Amino acid sequence: MPQKNEKLTIWLIQDGEQLPLTEGAKPMRTWRLGEELARRGHEVIWWSSNFHHMLKKKVCEGDLDYKIKENFTIKLLDCGSYKKNLSIARILHHRLFGKKLHKAMRRMPKPDRIVASHPSIESSYEGTKYGKEFDVPVIVDVRDMWPDMFKDYFPKIFSCWIDFIFHFMKKKAEFSFNYSNSLVSMSPNLLEWAKKKTFNNNKSCAIFYLGADESQPNPKEKKIKETLDFIKDKIVYLYLGVLGSSYDLETIIEVARKRYELGDKKSLFIIAGEGPKKEKLIKLSKGSKNILFLGWLDRKESHYWMKKCDVFLVPAINCAMPNKLFEGLLHGKPVLFTLFGEAKKILESENAGLYYPPKSISKLNKLIDMTLVDDFRTTIGKNAANLYKEKLSSKKIYSDYTNFIEKLNLLKK
Repeated sequence: MPQKNEKLTIWLIQDGEQLPLTEGAKPMRTWRLGEELARRGHEVIWWSSNFHHMLKKKVCEGDLDYKIKENFTIKLLDCGSYKKNLSIARILHHRLFGKKLHKAMRRMPKPDRIVASHPSIESSYEGTKYGKEFDVPVIVDVRDMWPDMFKDYFPKIFSCWIDFIFHFMKKKAEFSFNYSNSLVSMSPNLLEWAKKKTFNNNKSCAIFYLGADESQPNPKEKKIKETLDFIKDKIVYLYLGVLGSSYDLETIIEVARKRYELGDKKSLFIIAGEGPKKEKLIKLSKGSKNILFLGWLDRKESHYWMKKCDVFLVPAINCAMPNKLFEGLLHGKPVLFTLFGEAKKILESENAGLYYPPKSISKLNKLIDMTLVDDFRTTIGKNAANLYKEKLSSKKIYSDYTNFIEKLNLLKK
């Protein structure tokens, strides 16, 4: 355990978050954690590729060291690119990242701590492998059920083949969970999933939720002014995030279409983001003038629309607590959500959100009716803001996370 005021060198390994070199980039989990560690005087290095996962483009050519702020540097490794999330190109990108990371870490002085995200599998595997080899304490931050979740993308008849294809990924994941000193996660369900894959119970575990970007950047007025007349006198329902298979966006579109056909002139649905479902969703919404697609929003635009909307939509089909949920709560918005597990329990206990089952058009439609009432919406929104302030603020989350890293003892592996 470090002595009081002892300064540590801490490596963060995460590939896939928004990157500081991108204009309008929003600090996410690794970035926020790095800032808190650096604020306390620790020397922080964030290892990532130079590929912006959300925008599907490189932020620079070649490897690059970029200083985010005092004591906080990101090392970007050039590992190629990919166009689709589920693709051979993405797998190759991750493998190349693992290989380059393996070599690059061994050219550096040994750190005092490593925090490695899972996924990617290569991030957690190479981080844990380095820690085991050089006797460095490693925390694996479990963020998704890779590779088990890949089965969800294929019919059950192919399960055996999927198990065979991803066998080596599974072994790498199990190695990471077993030989790390600690497992943490943003969700109890994810943490339990990882713990079930370990034989070593002699490790500390903890939950640290995602939190939200609490800065208040000024918006870019030009792009926003173009839509102000369109939303005038409307109750705005906002989805802000990836347009991908992990989100039940089709139900939102279907509810919006039906309401438009029945003459509802009060509700407006804004879909902001990019992803593989975009063209399909636009096609489904054709003819419905109460649906607005804004595309990908930068940090300033995102904050503007989260303030401007009346209700926040979180149609994630999982048990985790996604980043967007915290942002909705931060801005004091009622949340309509499909999340189950810990998220459902917390939101319902605090009356800060309203649950509807995935693909339930009738239930979502009923919740839309309820939240068109101003007083009802105001009450739920106040509860959401109080929940964030008292229990889920980023300041508290990442301060606690930093304390955990500082106090982590070196356990036998």
